[in-house]
Order: sequence, then C-alpha cells, then structure tokens
Amino acid sequence: MSDSGNQFNFISFKAAFFMLIALAVGGTIVGSFLGIALFWGKTGGDFQAINQLMSDAKNFRALQIIQTVTVVFGMLIPTYYVATRLTKSPFSLLGLQAKLSNKNLFTVLGITLLAVMFSSGLGYLSYQLPLPKNVLQYFTQLENDYTKTVLTIIQIDSIGELLISLFILALLPAVCEELLFRGGLQNFLCRWTQKPWLSIIIVSFIFSAVHFSGFGFLSRFALGVILGFLFHKTGSLWSSILTHFINNALAVFMVYFYAQKGKPLQDVMTDKSGSYWGLLAVVGIVYLFTILKPSTKDNLSNGI
Repeated sequence: MSDSGNQFNFISFKAAFFMLIALAVGGTIVGSFLGIALFWGKTGGDFQAINQLMSDAKNFRALQIIQTVTVVFGMLIPTYYVATRLTKSPFSLLGLQAKLSNKNLFTVLGITLLAVMFSSGLGYLSYQLPLPKNVLQYFTQLENDYTKTVLTIIQIDSIGELLISLFILALLPAVCEELLFRGGLQNFLCRWTQKPWLSIIIVSFIFSAVHFSGFGFLSRFALGVILGFLFHKTGSLWSSILTHFINNALAVFMVYFYAQKGKPLQDVMTDKSGSYWGLLAVVGIVYLFTILKPSTKDNLSNGI
C-alpha cells in the first residue's frame, strides 16, 4: 500500500496514534461526567448518593445510557475525528468501506468460533496458574467488580430486554472498540512503524489491559491478536467487528439462558468451567488464516 498522493494530509500517523489515545481518555472522562449529570438532579449534587445510585441495578436503564454515552464519546467520536485529520476518506482509512467476500465471511465465522474456544481455554488456564496469594486476591476482586458492573446494567427478563442488552453489551462495544483499537490505534501505529506484528501485539496488550481483568488478561490479549490479524489480513474492519460482536453476543445469550433457568449469573462471567481442550483450537485458527484473502486491493486500509 502506498500513502502517496493527496489521500493523506494534515498530521502524521505518529501524531495520530498519540492524539487518539489522548482524545479517547478525554472522551471517556467527558462521557462519564455526562453520565453523572443524569443522576445529579436525583441526589441534589450528593456525590455519595450518586455513587450508590450508579451501583443500584434498579437504575439499569440510566446505567445503560451512561454506558452508551461513554463508549461513543470515548471511542467512536475520537477515532472518527482523528481519521478526518489524516485523510479526506476517513471511512476508507478505518476499513469500513472494504466488504467481506462470501468466502471470507465463512472463513471469518470459522475463526470466530475457534477463537471463542481458544479464549475460553486461556481463561481456564489463567485460573489454574499458581499465583501469589496477594495477586490472587487482587485478580479475584477485579473479576468481582467487573461482574458486578455488568450485572448492574443488564436486565434480561424478556426478549425485548435481551435485544437491548445485545445492542448495549455486544453490538455497540464491538463497533466502537474495533474502531478505536483496530481501525484507529493498530492502523495508525502500523503505518507509522511499518511493523504489523509489533503493532498488533502492542494494541492487543492495551486492549486487554483497559478491561481491568486479571484472570481474563490472557484470553482478551489472544482475542485482540486474532481481531488485529483479521483486520490486517483482510483490510476490512467488518471482519473484526463481526468476530467481536459474536463473542460478546454469546456471553449475553449465556446470561439470558442462565437467568431463565434461575442459575447464578456470576457463573457465566468466568471461564472456570472451561478446559485445556480449548487451546487446541489454535491449530484451526492458524489454518483458516492461511486461506483468508484481502477484501480489496484498493482500500486505504489494505496492507497495513
């Protein structure tokens, strides 16, 4: 891929990479403050009361709105804005105009299913590691906090609520996170350094770290690498968005089925029930990547 001509302008990809990080952090803060403002009137400005309301599942609808606002301000808007500083064709740069062929679509679906298995295997492995007691306690607390947060904003007692949860917890994060991490950070870092694998690994590390999960770090890092290589190989962000969405949607469906059967929802939020067999899925993943083809030769994101 060549960056010649008038396709790119305004700022360098190095500047774009760091600018996007700064704007993502700032956007997340702005989104959080907007969320707090939703509770301001209910509490008369009492911050302690605001904190209690935001941890109460009875306010799940407002919490879902906060989640949406935070993701949009922290990921979607910053990524699009920085892309417009780089090119007159931001959607093309971000990989949104490259379509998946039917053959690639089925290959991506195969990679997705195997990625879920592999991720589950790594999650199970993480729980078996002989960690120091203080680290184990810290990781456990992180998982408890994450589970509490998710279960506070999810209420699946009907098909309607299931669909809303799929949008809030599966589709929206898939689109916004892939825009930020793959279409934005990985894309810009790769174009700056001309080192695809290094870019994929660095961004996957950041991707996993910002989820603040100890036991889930390895599985999210591996998923990030798979998502990153999907984007790198196809040039289409839709490939990683699809995989990310299916991964999230499966978790939402599991919560729904557990809720319908009256089982503890905390059980579905961990990989304790997995097995080492899931690690074997890496063989199939590697093979399917060898038959995956670029989506187009003309897209700005091809060849990153």
